[in-house]
Amino acid sequence: MPISIATQQGRSVYVYDDENRQILLIPTGTLPHDGPKGFTSTVISVQRDGTIYAYNDQGRIIGSVIAG
Repeated sequence: MPISIATQQGRSVYVYDDENRQILLIPTGTLPHDGPKGFTSTVISVQRDGTIYAYNDQGRIIGSVIAG
């Protein structure tokens, strides 16, 4: 399912497809810069506790990098 919208509410990122159906719920951390960093139709990047995680459209972590 293609990613169309990603929005942060509290300590969670809600991800929706092109028909406005929620497809993912991704937790964020408590640091000031935690939250969504960007997305394409197939990947979303979310920072959590100093690390940026890349998730595919099925919610699997496909990579990570320490935020600098």
